[in-house]
Amino acid sequence: MASPLSPRGKAWAFAALLVPFLVNDLANIFVSDFASWAALDYLSRGLPLAVATWLLRTGRLSRADLGLTFPGWPAFWGHTLVLCLFAAVMITAGENLVARLVPDLALGGYPIDEGTPLYFYDLIFGLAIVAVSEEVLSRGLACAALTGLWGRRAVPVFLVSAAIFALLHWSGGPRSLVVAFVFGLAFMATPWRTGSVLPPIVAHYLADVIAFW
Repeated sequence: MASPLSPRGKAWAFAALLVPFLVNDLANIFVSDFASWAALDYLSRGLPLAVATWLLRTGRLSRADLGLTFPGWPAFWGHTLVLCLFAAVMITAGENLVARLVPDLALGGYPIDEGTPLYFYDLIFGLAIVAVSEEVLSRGLACAALTGLWGRRAVPVFLVSAAIFALLHWSGGPRSLVVAFVFGLAFMATPWRTGSVLPPIVAHYLADVIAFW
């Protein structure tokens, strides 16, 4: 087993593993074929998850570093319920408010062919990959990396992690950035309090299914 990464090493790992997410948004701009777009999306998320798994198996990262700890059933269900309610409010009212206040200016979108077999596969498995990859890396590892650098200072950890999460959705334009930033702030509360990203994974997945259904 290798030695665990230092706080600075975790920060570098966090930054490196998010690069494919940032590059992947180019597909939203230039790729118009659903199958090609989905393949690139799965690759850009699967590769960082594979590297994170390798870091975990070799001892460089721990389950706690990735937020893969179970918080206990009361905390799990409580945080999952609160995050789901928050996501429901954002989807039904919050995003409409943002749309009225912030210009669109989206650079790209999702070339989804609704009703196709790939569409239903993507709803079940593709969105699961999205939820797991984004929560494990941009919430779990982000919390470990940023607290390793700054300690338990909530304001910079929440703001920086939310800003980075927003940047992962840069091709969606200002509206997407604002919505993602708000989600980033709210969803970081669970790993901050419990050390677990399991409730955010469940809530993230359900929110995306509702949004794309």
